[in-house]
Amino acid sequence: MFSFKFIVRADKNNAVKLRRDKTEIALGFKISEETLRNALSVKPRPENVKWKAVLMRYTAKVEEVQCELMSLSCRDKDLKTVRNMVEESIFGKKPAEESAVSGSFIKMFKEYINRQTKPSTKEIYLHTLGRMELYDPEVGGKNFEDIYVKWLYGFDDFLLGHGNSTNTRSIHFRNIRTVFNRAIDFEVTAAYPFRRFKIKNEFISSVWRHKNKRQADSFYRVA
Repeated sequence: MFSFKFIVRADKNNAVKLRRDKTEIALGFKISEETLRNALSVKPRPENVKWKAVLMRYTAKVEEVQCELMSLSCRDKDLKTVRNMVEESIFGKKPAEESAVSGSFIKMFKEYINRQTKPSTKEIYLHTLGRMELYDPEVGGKNFEDIYVKWLYGFDDFLLGHGNSTNTRSIHFRNIRTVFNRAIDFEVTAAYPFRRFKIKNEFISSVWRHKNKRQADSFYRVA
């Protein structure tokens, strides 16, 4: 059975988190960490009683999904199905009613590529897209919530196994992170695996870059 808790994200709408950090659903309001803790306590302060009522309403909605899954003996539904059920319970929104992007990771990745006007930038992102499709042939059907920390580490191992340097791998992950940040800005998702997945870099001196400009220029094409 999935677990959940309420969390606060800086500069973002408060959210409910499902299944041990794997997905988050923005709830559309903002309160502080201290207010959240007090509202969830047994005896909240008078000014936070209204917040306790709000959180209890959301709690009841999520628990309805838990009870439904238990009654149907479907405790181990996949994360995407659980998220859709919780969103429908909270907001009355069915998956078919979602926006065009609907949290689709690859769809938004491709949309970002198409927005690029600089050919070299577009080429870099296309290279990352091609690598992701080689690593995970099913990535085209994945949402942002499906690109969690374990997926990123697996992709990193895949790139390393194909001889990609630390800095090449860093570029791929920075591209992925850029699209995640854009999705968060547009409130497509609250998931953000880069809080726990750290991008590595290697220092390359400016002297090396100057002496090896031709190799550096072809870096993205051959790496």
